[in-house]
Amino acid sequence: MAGEGASFQGAYAEIGGRKVWVSERGSGPTLVMLHGGLGYSEQMLDALGPILGQHYRLIGFDRIGQGRTADDGRPFDYARMGEEVAAFLEWLGGGPHVLVGWSDGGIAALFTAMQRPDLVQAMVLIGANFDADGQDKFDVAPGSDIYRMLETDYALRAPEGGSNFPSVAERMFALWWNEPRLTPEDLGRIKQPALVMQGEDDHIHVEHAVAMWRALAQGHLAIVPNASHGVVFEKPDFVSWLVVDFLRGLG
Repeated sequence: MAGEGASFQGAYAEIGGRKVWVSERGSGPTLVMLHGGLGYSEQMLDALGPILGQHYRLIGFDRIGQGRTADDGRPFDYARMGEEVAAFLEWLGGGPHVLVGWSDGGIAALFTAMQRPDLVQAMVLIGANFDADGQDKFDVAPGSDIYRMLETDYALRAPEGGSNFPSVAERMFALWWNEPRLTPEDLGRIKQPALVMQGEDDHIHVEHAVAMWRALAQGHLAIVPNASHGVVFEKPDFVSWLVVDFLRGLG
């Protein structure tokens, strides 16, 4: 399945010794799409596919304990997510690849670029923070709107069913409020071109995005007006054309 440009919509693949759900849309040069925390690969592909899929092959996967990929009960960790992405890229072959990550997907992309720079050509980092203190916390308590939305999405796809969600949510929320803890010096060691993008009303501080842009060796910056952390879903056409413009500028 990897490297053949097939137009399958979704299937399990054996990657890193486990069954991983892989989704694909479009055709052309490959973009690896990395979903947000407690999300799933089709979110990114469905939101950005109508435009990006006309120019690129979009492929993504559900990380451990998210979407249709089974949970293993371990604490969530961004370094481990970077390793998951690296394993996926090795399975995919034909790299180095462009990574387009939203929220946790963007953070995972940063870690992949630090751990395995040979696998990464360029990155689009949407609504991603490099330090946990660069954000305002939001309400994820059981019963909150966000909790219920995430719980519903999880129950529809998780192999374990919805009863596993409280455990997954507790581990994921602990990650969000305590990690990552990267520094500008860490970011400065990333040499690949990277577009830092977020909505102006994101819970991640605009100043934090600016700091990321300044620290990256080949950073680019786009702050999207009248948009929040969900900019990918609020303004998918605008986001898609920003991605296309950035990638065309790489030559």
